[in-house]
Amino acid sequence: MRLLLKVLISIIFCSISFAQQYQPAVDFTSLMNLRFYNQSGGFMIENLTMVFPPENYNKIEFEISTPSGESKYKTSLRLQKWDNFPAFANLAPNGPGIVHLKQTGDFIIDIKVDDKVVSRFPFKLNEKKSGDPFNPQMTYTRNGPWKNLAYFSYEQDRPGYLLKFNWWMNSSEAGSGKNAKVTVHLMKGNREIARSQNDVVVSDVNWRQFNCNLVTIEKRSRQFTINDLTKENGNYSVVLKADGKPFKTYSFTVSGGRVNELPQNNLDYSPHENFIAPRVLDRSSGSNSSYKILNAVWVMGKD
Repeated sequence: MRLLLKVLISIIFCSISFAQQYQPAVDFTSLMNLRFYNQSGGFMIENLTMVFPPENYNKIEFEISTPSGESKYKTSLRLQKWDNFPAFANLAPNGPGIVHLKQTGDFIIDIKVDDKVVSRFPFKLNEKKSGDPFNPQMTYTRNGPWKNLAYFSYEQDRPGYLLKFNWWMNSSEAGSGKNAKVTVHLMKGNREIARSQNDVVVSDVNWRQFNCNLVTIEKRSRQFTINDLTKENGNYSVVLKADGKPFKTYSFTVSGGRVNELPQNNLDYSPHENFIAPRVLDRSSGSNSSYKILNAVWVMGKD
């Protein structure tokens, strides 16, 4: 019995040590999806997901500051763990968690554990005037990583099923004004090999996440999978079109049966505050019993 107890203690200790060899970070998608108030240039701190939550810590903080280090807002966060997903945890503010910046300029969101920055998110706020003399409103627009980051996602234990493309879009990018029909086209070189199953209709939005299932372009189309994507080496791209006109391209390479990841996706990437986790926790079901861990294959875009 003593021997069994020692073995169990050893296994538990090794598991904890393994988990803690990775530094904590905040899932980038949850930072990009913070609720934004365009009337006040503000954010609501909600649904932040931490990856590799720390076992021991004194405090966790959310701070918005300028590049020069001037603090504009700071609040403490509490960590809420899930038994079913030990590599992830929820971060919630100790208080309302709403900030109204009401100013333009460059800003940085920092998540700190015991005063050490574990995740950093730069963004910019600009003013937008209505141009209507009878209703002279002024609102704020954002810019930052939303513009160029996107990812493919699929369930970790089901690589042969349902590959999705996820991206963030600003309606002004499409150039067609309101209600533009956006389609997603996966290309190998100059040859289209898959496309979005359905069109996405974009109304007047300022950076919102969209996703779509990919299907083959065969006469009898079927779900396009990560296995389909990685079966042939080469240069690939995802082209976004609004009403048939291309407006953004994400480029990447497949080699050795896998998509070449961004350097920031490496678990030991330095500086660590710029790390982007290659796994995301899909919380869209609303119930943690139905959450799913998804592989996230990140790609970088350009106009």
